[in-house]
Amino acid sequence: MGNRVSKVLIWSETTPDIIPTSPTCFAFKTESFGITASQNSEVNNELGNGRGASQKAYGSLTIGGDLGMIWNTDNAPILCKHGIGDATATANATSDTWSGTTAVTLGDLVNHSDGLHTLVCRSAGTTSASEPNLSAYTTSALGRGVRVTDGSVSWIVMPLLKEQSGVRGDCLTSFGVEVQDDDSCGVSSPKYTRFNGLHLATLPISITGGMNAKKSSISTTGMSEEDSILVTDAGGTYVKMADKSGFSETELISDYFLLEDCVFYLDGVQASVKTTAFDASINNNVSVEDALNSSKIENIGVVEVSGSFKMLMDTTIFAEAAGHAIKSAKFVFTKANGCVLEIEFPQFTLEKTFKEYDVAKSTMVTIPFSAFDTSSESSIKWRTISPISL
Repeated sequence: MGNRVSKVLIWSETTPDIIPTSPTCFAFKTESFGITASQNSEVNNELGNGRGASQKAYGSLTIGGDLGMIWNTDNAPILCKHGIGDATATANATSDTWSGTTAVTLGDLVNHSDGLHTLVCRSAGTTSASEPNLSAYTTSALGRGVRVTDGSVSWIVMPLLKEQSGVRGDCLTSFGVEVQDDDSCGVSSPKYTRFNGLHLATLPISITGGMNAKKSSISTTGMSEEDSILVTDAGGTYVKMADKSGFSETELISDYFLLEDCVFYLDGVQASVKTTAFDASINNNVSVEDALNSSKIENIGVVEVSGSFKMLMDTTIFAEAAGHAIKSAKFVFTKANGCVLEIEFPQFTLEKTFKEYDVAKSTMVTIPFSAFDTSSESSIKWRTISPISL
């Protein structure tokens, strides 16, 4: 039986292409892993060799590729941090603590006295005289998703929830990824490939009426690669992330953000049912330049945010598009367990469009737009409530 990917670790870098001294790693899942390191080469054909073939000349590595990600409660702050900008605010999702014989409503959050967990109200009611006993859950990860009854209240137990928010940043934090390729049937020992100095080059953000889980194909570009097979073959020693001093690992749970969790707003009000899709692409214009000392230099360009939304013919918006009106958009995913993903484009300019006629359906319009920054307003804002704090 062949090998398979058994683990993918990700960590943030303080300095691009440098593994942190005590790496805090997250084990995450991806639908597809397309990051590769390909070597530039050329054939230098020379006269005097008859019709014989010549050797190739080899240059630097080109590192990058796509990650197929399903947005979920745990990876959302990571994707926002590396694709939009670092969190500018972080705090407990609630300052409320549990209290006895108190009325609570659906969605209320309270922190448990153990300091490890947040209780999320699943069914409204009045609490009992004694706080729910969570002593069996000695770490924040234990007990996640468990339902507990408290008087007439039903709670969902979650790790201590954190609220984080940020805006389009001037700098983007780089990250590293290590893939463990392991044949669990014992034919071969685990092999590792590590990519350092990675940036999210493009972060697509979209919702459609036919969507189930929110997905993105995220492009990356990077600075270096280490492969345990090649390192060992060259006589060196590959030190996997788990053997690094100060290593820690947190598993990211795939609790997906779904269409049923989403509310989409245009100009601050819930969008009309006429809207069928909203697509935006955050292009960070990241590039990596080859240096003469066999290393690479990161370049982060000016961000570009463009996209379109599709809807049934609306005369007001059709006219606004021709007049390049400025609008705002926001979509908010809210889970029953208290987790939230919010992406906002506070100001974007509509572009002239045209009517789309089809004998099989009503008249549609697809309206292109581009978001922009001003001195007082960012082109993108993000907010998450998640068990993962960065």
